[in-house]
Amino acid sequence: MRFIKHNYLFVTVVVYTMFLMSCGNNKELNQRVETGDKLELLYAKGFEIRAFDNYKIIDVFNPWNGAQNVIYSYVLADNIDVVPDSILNIGDFIKTPVRKVVCMATTQIGFLNILKEEPSVVGLSGGQYVYSDFLRKQFNEGKIVDVGFESELNYEMHMQQHADLTFMYGVDSRVASTIDKFKRLKQRVVISGEYLEETPLAKAEWLIFFASFYNKEQEAKRYTDSIANIYNQIKSYAATANSKPSVMVGIPWKGIWYQPGGRSLTSRYIADAGANYVWKDNEGVESFAVSIEDAILKSENAEYWINTSSATSLNNIVETDKRLSDIELFKNGKIYNNCNRLNSTGGNDYFESGVVSPHIILRDLVNIFHPELLPDTTLVYYKELK
Repeated sequence: MRFIKHNYLFVTVVVYTMFLMSCGNNKELNQRVETGDKLELLYAKGFEIRAFDNYKIIDVFNPWNGAQNVIYSYVLADNIDVVPDSILNIGDFIKTPVRKVVCMATTQIGFLNILKEEPSVVGLSGGQYVYSDFLRKQFNEGKIVDVGFESELNYEMHMQQHADLTFMYGVDSRVASTIDKFKRLKQRVVISGEYLEETPLAKAEWLIFFASFYNKEQEAKRYTDSIANIYNQIKSYAATANSKPSVMVGIPWKGIWYQPGGRSLTSRYIADAGANYVWKDNEGVESFAVSIEDAILKSENAEYWINTSSATSLNNIVETDKRLSDIELFKNGKIYNNCNRLNSTGGNDYFESGVVSPHIILRDLVNIFHPELLPDTTLVYYKELK
């Protein structure tokens, strides 16, 4: 297990080098194309790719909270003329590789970054919250525009970018009407639902989804397979710990404390890092609301407190609710937030590169919960609040 003592840069370089070595090698993809097989996904459940001779079909399943029996289908090809008319009736046609895209969520930037496709971004939603140095520079120079979001979405500005594709994102069914409006305006839109995946590796595997629009599926798969191997080795190492500390998550907002579901991504990270989430018995994937009093009661035996939203100091926590300063966890626990890579405008790299670096996030958490296991490592995404 010596690999996990290496620093963040070393691990990233090793994985990224393996990724680059695979670029341009589509032999495996071509073999699948001939048979029309599904591209192999080891973890992700929210999408499916079927490859044929000259085109691909992508299905996205239930891409927002509470969606049931909702499927969006897309037909991808380098040339529409090679796609049978019967196939074009299946879903929206997207010409590949795309050259100009709009991203409606910062997590999407993390995927494009690892694919070396950030230069294809011509529009963003919430540009001030982007962490990527390249895209921030482009945004500040006016080369990338902020197209807004939801009720403030600027359709006219969006259309002026002449994007090949918009990567859409939505937390509820209202996004369906937004997609319909884009279609009426003859704008190509693709919706992703990676945030609904229940495991970190499943979420990271959506890299293959984004890669398909650039004809880089095999490169993406090599990358996700590599980080999965590292992640699972770190997980196995964490399982050797002598104890499993109890962990509290989040921070109240306007008198309500929203907790990640017991089957959520956050809960899985904690379990894989060799700890126990205080609400692990909850059966839900989505966040649920509890009173501050119930949350405080639940935290009585917790040793760690993580993911404290925008709080970057202990004072910030107290400012949220003064009662929090009186709880045992605040006085004697260890409090960490995923804000170590936060820029001056509020962009948080945890929500960008973190989406394709679950192995680094897991290593951070093992370092926090079991520092004796990783004596030579430093935190990347997390920091202890003072």
